[in-house]
Amino acid sequence: MQTSLVKKALPRGFTLLELLIVIAILAILAAVVVIVLNPAETLAKSRDAQRLSDLSTVKSAIALYLTTVSSPSLDGGIADTSTASPHCFGTSGTYSSIWYSDIDEITYNTKPTAAGSDATTTANWAGGTDYNNAAGCTGGCLAYVNSAGAGSADYTAANQFKTNGLGWIPVNLDTIVGGSPLSNMPQDPSNVVTPAGPIGGTGGTGDKVYRYGCDDTKHLFEIDAVLESNAYTVTDNKQAKDGGDNDNYYEVGNSVRILPATDALF
Repeated sequence: MQTSLVKKALPRGFTLLELLIVIAILAILAAVVVIVLNPAETLAKSRDAQRLSDLSTVKSAIALYLTTVSSPSLDGGIADTSTASPHCFGTSGTYSSIWYSDIDEITYNTKPTAAGSDATTTANWAGGTDYNNAAGCTGGCLAYVNSAGAGSADYTAANQFKTNGLGWIPVNLDTIVGGSPLSNMPQDPSNVVTPAGPIGGTGGTGDKVYRYGCDDTKHLFEIDAVLESNAYTVTDNKQAKDGGDNDNYYEVGNSVRILPATDALF
């Protein structure tokens, strides 16, 4: 009887060099994907898209309010004879306000250089006073503060986004026939400010909050936002194409020349 021995070949594993080559290729592919997709830019563009949508929605809601309510008020109808009252331009008071979507950190008020001035030029704005609410303020928060340093504590976090005139935009959309077209006033997707100095700080564009200003006599209003993505600030620079007077903000409203044209006054 003859026995035949057959030698079977064993499978060969990867060599260290081959593994290093594969790892290098994967690393290169991963880097290319990150560069092409740019997740930071994708997220920034998504936030900007939300800002564009929010401002368009609010603009339409306030426009509907102005055309359907018999005696509309863009500042809540607060008497403007008090220096501690927030109100629009175009009235008898000296002080006029800018409203912000974030009350937890800073609220800021400014004034025109003369009583009743319209905010048609930067010269009609003068520096105001900024105020820091306690972070996470849940009650007795200042909704505004005037340039004399006086403020009001009738604002609460619970009211911040209401549409009945108590929210950060002081327009009572609930008085529209059929009710408010908005379930709540929007806030910026980031909604953060630097808790020091005038809101916006140097250059005015470091803070991501919505801003609102108005002229109650002429029934004009403006809402602004800061865009951050290259898609909307470089490739298609919407801040420069909105017809407003400040290229560092995206401005909408039935007027885009209400809020200051100079960043430092924000």
